[in-house]
Amino acid sequence: MYTSLPSGNVEIEVPSHLVVGTLAGETSLAKAYGLRPDHLVARLLSERWEIVGARVVAADLRKGEPARVALELTAPWPSALYPPRRTK
Repeated sequence: MYTSLPSGNVEIEVPSHLVVGTLAGETSLAKAYGLRPDHLVARLLSERWEIVGARVVAADLRKGEPARVALELTAPWPSALYPPRRTK
């Protein structure tokens, strides 16, 4: 699901139907994958990592794999620019 890149960025691959469902507000990646809050990908999504690259990975019908969207994420800006989110 994720790969650490030499640049320090992280790449996650998400099935395209989950990307569409997330954009439509029907689900979230954390819900779809059943991620615990301490899972690396759940933390990346909640800590405001920025998307710096995206590409579509074609489906592989022979392997039964759907098309995926690969997102390259980079660490968030320093907290001086984005104060931490307040929790209720």
